[in-house]
Amino acid sequence: IADSLWTKDIFLNKISPKGDWVFFNELDNRMVRKYKLLNAQKNIDFEFNEIRKPEFTETQFIYLNNKKDLTIKDLKQLKDYKYANCLGYLLNNTKTIVAINYKDSSVLINLEDYSVIAKFNGHINNWNPKSTIFSLTTNEEGSDYLKLIQLKNNDIDIIFSKPVIDLNWQEWDDNGESLFFSEKDLITNYNIHSKKSIEKQLNNSFDTSNLNLQKPIDGKYVYFNKKVNNSNANQSMMEVWEGRDKWIFPRKNEYEKNEKFNF
Repeated sequence: IADSLWTKDIFLNKISPKGDWVFFNELDNRMVRKYKLLNAQKNIDFEFNEIRKPEFTETQFIYLNNKKDLTIKDLKQLKDYKYANCLGYLLNNTKTIVAINYKDSSVLINLEDYSVIAKFNGHINNWNPKSTIFSLTTNEEGSDYLKLIQLKNNDIDIIFSKPVIDLNWQEWDDNGESLFFSEKDLITNYNIHSKKSIEKQLNNSFDTSNLNLQKPIDGKYVYFNKKVNNSNANQSMMEVWEGRDKWIFPRKNEYEKNEKFNF
């Protein structure tokens, strides 16, 4: 797949779901790097000088360039759909919808026909890994809000809205039933069953400025570590909240006693 006379190294980056397209980069003897998209069966190839965040869907190749332009390359039509001045993009779990964030707004694009599903003031943060729910942060009358929006047959349904202050971290659990987020000095976990059943599981106050937040796969608990503000800069503590596993509190005590332990 490369010119053996001039190519120094080849690095495989991505393979399409059906295995018919491959995205790779090659370094030639002049130390010039080139990015290539290749369909060897049909003898079709494209070359790029710069590329960021490449991603395949079933029928598209999506990427950003250094000018913050998003390109959706339809691999059936061999046609490009371009969106300028983007901050980034997010694919839903089935890779059939793409959310594109701009400076102060965002848009949802249907990847089946490239139609615009909806536009929003604010940024789309992440998709639920198991459904068409996504989180959106927006500013309304000077206040920031975190919203959870469900997409049903291209209809928008706001299932949750909450004012937030200094929202700095959020993540879905892997089963899609809970959203963890951190704002100012609070960690909160909302368990989402339906529009009528959104239950707050966790809400605790502490200094979040130096946390390394993580959540386990089942999504029921959140754990984190932080440095203690004292003379010993290397001392760290780990805390686990809402945990029921037998190892949690003995392990936490062990970490607190070990002043040289770093996370």
